[in-house]
Order: sequence, then structure tokens, then C-alpha cells
Amino acid sequence: MLSNKQSFHLTTVSGIPILIHWTFGLFIAFILYTAWSNNFSTSDGFWFVMFVCILFFFVVLHELGHAMAAKRYGIKTKDIIISPIGGIARLMDIPRKPSNELVVALAGPAVNVLLALLFLLILLPFTRDMFPKEQSMNLITAPIDYIRYLLIINVTLVIFNMIPAFPMDGGRVFRALMAYMMPRLKATYVAMIVARIFAVLFIGFGIYSSHLVLTLIGGFILFTSGSEYRQVFTDHLFESKTAKDVLIKNPIILQADYSFLQVFERASTNQGNYPVNDINGNNLGVLTSPAISFARKNKLKNESILRYVSNVHGRVDDHLKLKTVFSLMDTNGWYTADVISKESNIIGLLDRTSLEQFIKTHNTKKWIS
Repeated sequence: MLSNKQSFHLTTVSGIPILIHWTFGLFIAFILYTAWSNNFSTSDGFWFVMFVCILFFFVVLHELGHAMAAKRYGIKTKDIIISPIGGIARLMDIPRKPSNELVVALAGPAVNVLLALLFLLILLPFTRDMFPKEQSMNLITAPIDYIRYLLIINVTLVIFNMIPAFPMDGGRVFRALMAYMMPRLKATYVAMIVARIFAVLFIGFGIYSSHLVLTLIGGFILFTSGSEYRQVFTDHLFESKTAKDVLIKNPIILQADYSFLQVFERASTNQGNYPVNDINGNNLGVLTSPAISFARKNKLKNESILRYVSNVHGRVDDHLKLKTVFSLMDTNGWYTADVISKESNIIGLLDRTSLEQFIKTHNTKKWIS
């Protein structure tokens, strides 16, 4: 997944940062090398590079289409990241209502449809032939062909993005249509299976025809198609489970005078972080998983744990949804939290490590139906 930590800020449009991933620089270098190795003239090389830049400008407009449509439903866009493989608008959420998701998914390709129609209208007074006659991309010497290329690029972007396979827009459109007939999680699962079928077909045909690009596209779909299902499954889990459902009923609680050797002897595979109490049973904080790992690595078994205790322990009500629980733990930096009943009694412990393991190991098949 692309990270904004590896990207550079280009500009901001309607409050949305437009970022360029560092690998895009390598891509531009490759384009310049291609122009040089093919003996392009200075003018042809310039317009070729400009064509690539215009292509990615269209990609930005495509992603802004998604972002503006999502804004209609109160969903903000964190940023738009441009990379050699295209662009991604990182929405803060995905519309749950099928009709809303359909609008957001189609908004991007709709931008390219409008651009294609614009270039078509420009071409019609001069020619009825939509395909370039020359290989030159020089706007000065072959302006009609250059416009044709821009038309073809937008048509290609529409066709490519409407492939009914995650992570393309067509996969989201397909999922939204399926969600009219079945629960969203199951619709996502069906869309994932369809995406993987397309991936296998692309890879197989790409290898058969020695078409490297098609093979890479198939590999990309195969590699990323499951991420959408995992995200929707996690969201489903967050909405269907509460703190009471996932608490540790009899957690291991450490004493302030323990050494790390005593911690190692008591450590549990079901709990990664441990509250620490004083002699009167008052909580002093948490001995975190990173602190325990540090002690193991540096062989501090005889050292007291007290200096390594962190104030990262909180409290949550037992009826809170997991989504709220995770938000509270992330916002406050809690590693553990006491779970409080309606009667204000502590009924168990939430541990960040065990929560993450719960999500990873939960049997997802039971949530398909």
C-alpha cells in the first residue's frame, strides 16, 4: 500500500493534498531514457514527456472525481497519491449504501468519459478517423494525431478502470450491484472471487501471448484483490462485536516488584501487554509488549520491571463497539484497557495484541452468510 511518508506534496485542490510517490521520479527517468534510446528529436521528446504528464493529469482528475462524489455523502478524502501504476484517492470511508457507492465508483470513469467526449468534439470538425496516422506525438507537427492520442488514452482509462475486479472501479461497481441482492460482506467476497478469476485469466493469457503488461496487471489484481475483503470484514467485525465480546476475563496482572524473569514465566500467548499493580492493587500502568521484547533481547531477566512501566492503560465501557474501542486506544495510545460493566465493576481486560490476533485469526467464513 502506498504511504504519504514516501510521497512529496505537489499541490492542494479543494482541500485535498495531491502527492507524488517517489517512484514516479524513476518512471519519468525511464520515459526520458525511452525518448533518448529511440532517437527522438528534442521537440518530439518534449511532447512525448508532456503526453505522459498529461496522462497523469487525467489520472488526477479521475481521482478527484471519486473525491468530489464522496464529498457529497460527507466522506472526506485524506489525499490523492500518484505513482507509476496510477493514482489512488484515499477516502476516509467507503459509502455503505449501494447506490452511494455506485455513484462514487462511477464518478472517476465519468470524468474520463467527459474528457474523451471533449477531444472527440475537437476532432469531429477535422476528421472522422479517431486513430492516429503517425507515431509522432509532436503537437506542433501532428496536432490532430496528438489529440487522437489524448482521446484514446481517456477511452483506455475508462475500459481499464471498468474491469469488474478489485481494486479497479469496476470491482466496486460490481460489489455495489451485488450489495442490492445480498449483505455487503458477502457481496465483497463474491467480487473478490470474480477479481481473482480475471487475474488468473490475465496472467494465463499474458504468459501465452508473451504480453508482459497483461501478466503484470493480472498479478497486481491477484495480489491486491483480497485487501478490500479484509477491510470490509474488519469493519463488519468492528460493528458486530463489543468490548464485552472480546475481553480477557482472567488477565495476567503483574506486581510492581516483579523481575522480568517472573514476567517471562507468566507470559501468555493470549495476552501481549500486562497491567502492573502496586501492593494495594492500584494500577501503575502497563508493561508493554515492546518493553518485554527489549528485555528478552538484552537478557534483563533479573532487572525490575518498574522502570519500564508505561502510563498507557485506559478504561472502556463493556457495550462499546470495537470500532470505538480501537479509536480510543489509538487516540490515547493505550496498550490495555479495563472493561467496565454498567455497575461500574471491572469485568475484564482489553489487550491491543490480543485484539489484533482476534481479527487475524477469526474464522471469516462464518461471516459470509
